[in-house]
Amino acid sequence: MIHFILIYAIGFIITLFVLHKWKKELNIDNYDNQEDTAYDYGHTEWSSNAQAYAGWSLVWPLMVVIFSGVTIWKGIMSLSKWIQARIEEPTQVFIKRLKIGEVNVKFVLRHYWENPDPENIWIRKFDFRRKEFGFWYDKNMCVGTTKKGKEMFSDSNLYPSYMFGMNLIYVKFWITVDRKVLHIKLD
Repeated sequence: MIHFILIYAIGFIITLFVLHKWKKELNIDNYDNQEDTAYDYGHTEWSSNAQAYAGWSLVWPLMVVIFSGVTIWKGIMSLSKWIQARIEEPTQVFIKRLKIGEVNVKFVLRHYWENPDPENIWIRKFDFRRKEFGFWYDKNMCVGTTKKGKEMFSDSNLYPSYMFGMNLIYVKFWITVDRKVLHIKLD
């Protein structure tokens, strides 16, 4: 933000210098002509065009900052109301599975407010006990689908499963990608 203010101030000074230094070459020597001022037309209280130009050049950045501040404040208030509604009416874990040929992709989204039941509060406290922020990666070897019976658990039937995740303190999100891995569906 300070960079933009500094750039604007330097640009403002350079613009005024150029307009004053080469006013005859730019044909703006009569910029503050009393016959052409807005004051003479009764539209404003500025005593000259130069005063109006300088005033508006200094005021409009303040208007932009105020408008931006109000917009950010309204956005923060809307976000806090949305979070408050989610706390009062918790949602469950979001899990989406996608199968493309032999490749399985699973999306999981968990958050601190997912268990509204009082008896499950210990799960919430345990899962979100550590406040973590960042990205993570994990690789596991899983039982595959190519062999059956006792051979199912042999080393030649193990396939990798990759997990890519992101922790945002009270929200956890991860994607699991695997190929030829046995999945057991529990209802």
